[in-house]
Amino acid sequence: MLSLINDQTKVIPGHGPIGTKADLQAYRDMLATIKDRVQRMILEGKTLDQVIAANPSKDFDAAWASDRVGPKAIAKMIYESLTGKNAHN
Repeated sequence: MLSLINDQTKVIPGHGPIGTKADLQAYRDMLATIKDRVQRMILEGKTLDQVIAANPSKDFDAAWASDRVGPKAIAKMIYESLTGKNAHN
């Protein structure tokens, strides 16, 4: 989406306030950073419980965590997405 919009574009998310291209870029960067951290831990052989305990989203939690998707949930979703494993935790 970032390549299709400009600085005047209003981004209407599924949840939350209307944003800008910069807001969408920040969201994308946050997710990419957490994904990279989880991927690195998976390559190191870490289990889902170890990934959750490491809290790969810790420096983003204050700004991005919510009641619906908190630190444990985002770590689990990314872990499952990257491994193809559905861990019923």
